[in-house]
Amino acid sequence: MKKNLLNFFKRNSRRNRFVWDAVTLCALIALFIQNSAAIQVYPRILTPNGDGWNDKVLIELENPALLPATGEIFDEQGAKVADMSHGVNADTMLLWDGKHGGQPVPSGIYFYRIEIGSRVTMGSVVVAH
Repeated sequence: MKKNLLNFFKRNSRRNRFVWDAVTLCALIALFIQNSAAIQVYPRILTPNGDGWNDKVLIELENPALLPATGEIFDEQGAKVADMSHGVNADTMLLWDGKHGGQPVPSGIYFYRIEIGSRVTMGSVVVAH
């Protein structure tokens, strides 16, 4: 069976290239989902102006094993802007106040990288002034 399947794909390689690419993509997506951490981020648009509304981004982590969790923030050029601080529950919550070195960062898109044990999740938030 395996040999017949390989021969089929060899003979029809041009037609089946898309099938192989789709299968490979699905496998990679499944691997990424398996190794990423489930999180919730709010707000997605941060306005660090001190008015008490959307001044900090809160990231809630799914961390039932209570593994060590860390988070970093990067700007659009990939330069590290800040380390995230732990929230009220250090095992399931990370915060960023929209600042770098105590000063508000410029408006733009910022990327977070969350690490929980060996799982890594990345995403983005927007800072607006």
